[in-house]
Amino acid sequence: MKLNRILAATALALTTAAGTGAVVATTAPPASADVLVNYDGGSISLGRHLILGVWYQQFSGRPAGYWAGVWSYPANRWIFIRSGHATTNWTSWAVKPSQRGKYATVYNADGVRLVFYTTVK
Repeated sequence: MKLNRILAATALALTTAAGTGAVVATTAPPASADVLVNYDGGSISLGRHLILGVWYQQFSGRPAGYWAGVWSYPANRWIFIRSGHATTNWTSWAVKPSQRGKYATVYNADGVRLVFYTTVK
């Protein structure tokens, strides 16, 4: 019964976070969600920004370390890299791609890697 409540709470957190543009970086078991990350969505126009962000759930007591980066497929290089420890306030960055094409936003938090793709039109 306790495990079901934990799974339900985690599912609710994932659903709520996904609805607001935030994604929860999780590890097994599901109740270990710690660092939330921001992802804007599938495509943007050239001249617009990708908004990256991290936030730490202090009550979890788990590690708050993160690594974030944006890989540019047109330039074949990293155009943005940050790492550190997430805080209980959102830390965010605006990254402006300089070319049209595909970009990968990569987060690594507590050993979990998340990759989100954005097309710049």
